[in-house]
Amino acid sequence: MSIPDDDPSAAPPSLAAGSPAAPQGQSRPQIGASVFVDTSAAFERHYRLPLIISARLDLLNVYWSPYVAGEIARVATREATLATLRRLSAGQDAVSRVTESVQNVRRTIDAVVELLERCWSCPPADRLADATRQVVAAALPDENDRPILAGAVATEAAFLLSRDKEAFPHGRNFGGVAFWHPDTFLTTLFEDNPDAYQVVVDELRFVPLEASLFPRT
Repeated sequence: MSIPDDDPSAAPPSLAAGSPAAPQGQSRPQIGASVFVDTSAAFERHYRLPLIISARLDLLNVYWSPYVAGEIARVATREATLATLRRLSAGQDAVSRVTESVQNVRRTIDAVVELLERCWSCPPADRLADATRQVVAAALPDENDRPILAGAVATEAAFLLSRDKEAFPHGRNFGGVAFWHPDTFLTTLFEDNPDAYQVVVDELRFVPLEASLFPRT
């Protein structure tokens, strides 16, 4: 799903190349649905910004968790460090350059996380603890993904939005939580609700589009 930069009258979006079609036989996203956003979906601004606006306007109930926030910080710091190291030329001070890069990305992470905290909700601690016990039986390729699934179960979300094809295959589900690619979810939602899409597009001008988890350093 692309974000129109200067055309507020743009038609509802179509699926981006490579995004999966809506699963057959599953309920389509509706206004007022509850969704849990994992790290991979939160990173991409084409998904993050519409979800921020949709939460602000009460079009969706959007959830994340402290674990997701921590992953955002860890991955963004790692990627910024690696990007800086790749750009280093002979004779440059690697320590000072990496330190500067980490300081810059930390400021951006703080700003993004603060914005998300104002718009998205976290599951209560007791529900998260219960959900963590429930998902022990889930077959996941990576144990690090278990807190993501627990967060979705704890919030009783109808959808878990993820780009992780291995951990959360599009169209599968667990405990009533359907796994959907974020592009497919948003595109399907706005195709069925063009008026809501127009409102979200109109609101994009008030969100800092330049905000990125990977600022240039």
